[in-house]
Amino acid sequence: MSVGQETKQHIIQTAGHLFRWYGFEAVSIATIIKECNTTKGALYHHFPNGKEELLLAAIQYTGKIMLQDARNLLSESADPIKVLSSHLNHIASQVELNREIDGVPIGNIAGEMAIKNNEIRLACDQVFKSWQQLIKDIFIDCGMQEEDANNLAITLNALFEGGILLSITSASGDPLRAIAKQIPYLVAPKSNLLRE
Repeated sequence: MSVGQETKQHIIQTAGHLFRWYGFEAVSIATIIKECNTTKGALYHHFPNGKEELLLAAIQYTGKIMLQDARNLLSESADPIKVLSSHLNHIASQVELNREIDGVPIGNIAGEMAIKNNEIRLACDQVFKSWQQLIKDIFIDCGMQEEDANNLAITLNALFEGGILLSITSASGDPLRAIAKQIPYLVAPKSNLLRE
């Protein structure tokens, strides 16, 4: 990674951290520059359209991080219950170790910005749909009917986002762990392969 790419990545991660803790509207460009220990010129070199462009990059970064984490777990096991439970337990541990999750929790930003900015709404929607597609594909590979797989993927994504919010506000991974324990009861009845 070049120095320029490292700078850009650092700005995205730092801004994502600020957006997560204070919300998009409350974070100024000056605060981002100060926290990044960079210059206004460097920030606008990478993000010429300013804060909203930076938020979009942070949303996309979060989407990629979460997908990569899930794919890494998939490479370790073909059991969807184990994969999804492990993923939630991993996020629960992140919350407890850092009291934060890498990137920007998409649900928080979607709640704050979706009505105000259609481009950000679409970016959040795209990330949600990419996660749901991955979950849906896992279930279809295990013999689940497509409609059931789609509905369950949406349900689990909503549970995950709600669990993340509850875990962040309680500074505990317990809400995510509670959801992880319910996954077998949600998944197994819908899949013949999971009953074999």
